[in-house]
Amino acid sequence: MQQALETTESINPDTKTKMMIFFRHTAYFLVAGNEMTRQTQSVPPCKHATSKPAE
Repeated sequence: MQQALETTESINPDTKTKMMIFFRHTAYFLVAGNEMTRQTQSVPPCKHATSKPAE
C-alpha cells in the first residue's frame, strides 16, 4: 500500500501520511477481529462439560 501511495503523484504528502495511518489503524482491527473469531471457534469445552463418571 505504501508503494502505491508513493508512486501516486496526485496525492499530497500530508494526505499520504494520514492515509497510511488510517490503513494501519484499519489493519489492526481486521487482525484483532480475525483473532477473536479464531479464538471463539476453537475454545475447548469447560471441565464440567466433559463426560466423566460421577464419583
